[in-house]
Amino acid sequence: MGPFSAHLRENISFLIDSTVRSYGVVFFSQRRSFGILVALTTFLNPLTGLIGLFAILTSNGTAFILGLERQKIRKGYYGFNPLLVALALTFFYAPSFNLVILVLLGGILTTFLAEALQRTLWYYLRLPALSLPFVIGFSIVVSASLGFGKLELAEWPLSAAGLTTGSSVADLFLRSLGAVLFQVDVLSGAIILIAFLVHSRIGVLLGVAGFAAGYVTHAWLGAYPQVLTEQYLGFNYVLTGIALGGIFLIPRAGALVLAVLGAAASALIMLSAKVLLPAYLPPTALPFNIITLLILYVLQQRLSPSPGLQLSLAEASTPEENLSTHRANLRQFRRWGVEMILPFNGTWIVTQGFDGPMTHKEDWRFAIDFVIPGSKGKLHKGSGSDLVDYPCFGVPVLAPADGTIVHVTSDVHDNPIGTVNERDHWGNAVIIEHAPNYYSCVAHLRKGSAQVKIGDRVRAGQAIGRCGNSGRSPYPHLHFQVQSVPTIGAPTLCFEFAHYLKEKSESKEFVLRGTPKEGELIQHLPVNPHAQQFFPYSFAHDLIYAMTRRDSVTTERWRTEIDFHGNLSIVSAPIETRMTFTMDHGVLSVRKLEGSRDTGLYHVGELLTDVPLVTGETLSWTSVEEAGDPLSRGLVMIFDLLSVVGVSCRFKLSNLLHATQQSIKLTSEASLILQTPFGSWAPSKKVRTVMYTFARPSGLTHFKGEEMELELKETVERGGRSS
Repeated sequence: MGPFSAHLRENISFLIDSTVRSYGVVFFSQRRSFGILVALTTFLNPLTGLIGLFAILTSNGTAFILGLERQKIRKGYYGFNPLLVALALTFFYAPSFNLVILVLLGGILTTFLAEALQRTLWYYLRLPALSLPFVIGFSIVVSASLGFGKLELAEWPLSAAGLTTGSSVADLFLRSLGAVLFQVDVLSGAIILIAFLVHSRIGVLLGVAGFAAGYVTHAWLGAYPQVLTEQYLGFNYVLTGIALGGIFLIPRAGALVLAVLGAAASALIMLSAKVLLPAYLPPTALPFNIITLLILYVLQQRLSPSPGLQLSLAEASTPEENLSTHRANLRQFRRWGVEMILPFNGTWIVTQGFDGPMTHKEDWRFAIDFVIPGSKGKLHKGSGSDLVDYPCFGVPVLAPADGTIVHVTSDVHDNPIGTVNERDHWGNAVIIEHAPNYYSCVAHLRKGSAQVKIGDRVRAGQAIGRCGNSGRSPYPHLHFQVQSVPTIGAPTLCFEFAHYLKEKSESKEFVLRGTPKEGELIQHLPVNPHAQQFFPYSFAHDLIYAMTRRDSVTTERWRTEIDFHGNLSIVSAPIETRMTFTMDHGVLSVRKLEGSRDTGLYHVGELLTDVPLVTGETLSWTSVEEAGDPLSRGLVMIFDLLSVVGVSCRFKLSNLLHATQQSIKLTSEASLILQTPFGSWAPSKKVRTVMYTFARPSGLTHFKGEEMELELKETVERGGRSS
């Protein structure tokens, strides 16, 4: 009975999720509560609501029977397009048994279209299908229905005049919002607006901005007012504003500008569609789909970053959730989910950087040339007339990140010093695919040195070849670039390296993420074989800390956990806070912090970002981090909203690290910075100073902050015994 009950509960949960989320996905939301409010809107007319629910159940059932991806069914990706088809048909035609049959057939057809378009657009273009299956499915069904003799038109078809001509802008906005669900009344729009206000204030702002842009464009062009006042197609502007301003892009000032321009441009598509499409076929959501997909495609083709325009790397339900995920990822930011390390060990010098004076120009401007410096400021030893006079010749070249080998050239001869090969410009080269449309290329390798072949999987730091002098190379050096296609000699993409050292006259600077400049001496962060001992994570032992706060002393227990996806985290007790972290390439990186602010773990993690666990080094570095964690929830909500217009609150961290063979002492001073489109403003010089002590083999042994101090008391086995 137990397994049967659990199976029944899971099936009921699956049914509820797939149904409710089908309503919410219309407005990009995965939240159950939002989906319920949207569903209630459709049931203002009970018969319309039932037909819409029937369409969802039919579509999800079809997808389930066909064996399509369960998770996509559960998230409502198959249900929302047939729902829109059903709601549109009930708006066009009077209720009847024949209409139900039409909804059934249209829902099944749209389910097929949804799967085909989602797979095809994502596979070839990395684009979402949006509501394109609805637009195509509805157009097919309506066109086919003209030949049916057993369907009666409803009393309020979309072309009917006099619904509300001369409405106020606010009334028009609400009716347009309801028209997303083909419920062209103020009450429906008001319910949807309330749902948005509860779940996403940024969404409301973006929707209003998009609608305003489309409305002003209409008025300025003197376009047909009926498109907005009678057919309520202005919902295209609302959806465009939300999608571009906060769902597919990180909510920023640049995204807001793009959303406004996109909404205005969609007005042209809407008006042209009214002319080109047959009179019986309204554009519905066609303008929103075309302009959103076009803009997303263009943004994917960029060769360099656009100010304020960053595509979201994770699926988000609201702009706020998108922004929160982005802030968490900024702790260890990865473009396209890829973190590049230097492709070599030891100390090298940059002989040509971005926009270099010799060959790094135009489409190939984002590339870097490296060599190992010789003696007395030269690039070579001795006379420099022989290849072996150059210290970098024959030195191993490493994979900068995990990936798959897609191109290998290894048979080009190395040039004698002073000569170049004008035929094989890139010489021997290896290209690695790290993510869709994201490849790295190392070139001018030594003949026959490639240690990989096409199809091999490589790990970051794995040797893939040796530095040489092949191709258009007058002396041995390593050429590195990132590109969007696997073709040798392709145009370059802007990129950054993570976690390397930059040598100065008397010290070293740790660079979290950056692009080495010409003339800089840089060094791969030496991987400390004892790094894990400075921050040990063990599933067999817990750490017990004495926590001093306001002259009271309590204890806090930390334990290590790992989730289904392999993410490591430290969890505190008796009050729970979770700090998710990584230990890659000798760097402790805090990825996410969530839970109670009344724990020592929270105070430890709120300003802890990336710590190089080295020995025998003194390092300094500065970083700018989002200040979401240390702020109150109310201030976070305010700054979330202000982020759309380019205002954000951040911490500038000045870090100083002293490392011996046995301990690492880190001091971080935080200053509050208010960033605006017109510059930055620092309200105070310093707002917080925290100090950490890591020691082998115990890990974090001491922490001192403004409000709290932690001292490691003991390490105990999970069973409770001291060790």
